[in-house]
Amino acid sequence: LQEMRIRGVKTNIPFLRNVIQHAKFASGDYTTKFLEEAPELFTIKTSRDRGTKTLEYIGNVTINGFPSVEKVSRNE
Repeated sequence: LQEMRIRGVKTNIPFLRNVIQHAKFASGDYTTKFLEEAPELFTIKTSRDRGTKTLEYIGNVTINGFPSVEKVSRNE
């Protein structure tokens, strides 16, 4: 699941990763109330893969400019 990259639609992969990494689930010590008893499963870390980081950087530079480059007025 960690290697899955799906863009454009939301998935429940981060939630499923939380489930299979949970100690009770891994040990087999869970019931049908597992989800109710483990609300921490719903705390999802947002992943920042290389593609996402690149897009954020490009967007930031496009909007804010590159810090070491002087802005030139188009009127001059």
